[in-house]
Amino acid sequence: MSVPYTSFLAVFFVLWLTGLASLVAWWRMRTDVRFGDGGDERLEAAIRAHANALESMLPFLLVFFLYELQHPPAWALWGLGGGFCLARVSHAIGMLFAFLPCRRWGAISTFTLTVALCGALGWSLLA
Repeated sequence: MSVPYTSFLAVFFVLWLTGLASLVAWWRMRTDVRFGDGGDERLEAAIRAHANALESMLPFLLVFFLYELQHPPAWALWGLGGGFCLARVSHAIGMLFAFLPCRRWGAISTFTLTVALCGALGWSLLA
């Protein structure tokens, strides 16, 4: 069983999450805060960007894997997976730099693509 699209997404997600976690660690060292956010807004934003990415990426990856097992067209996998990656990057940029349009677009796109993916999986199972 080969799942190249899910594998590609998994690599991107792990690298993205590692980058966000590194940013949290860097802010912790810079502010000398060991636990929590110490009241530092930038550290809080980095922590939330990392946690939010994790909580949205894991369910998406699981459903994406199940969808890929149904052998959908490549354009559907690239569209859903690529769009989701762009949405998560946009959301993190919006959170880290307090740029609301990016954060808003990223959140709306994340929700939309997750629901679309669930619908595509459901449809492929019923067809």
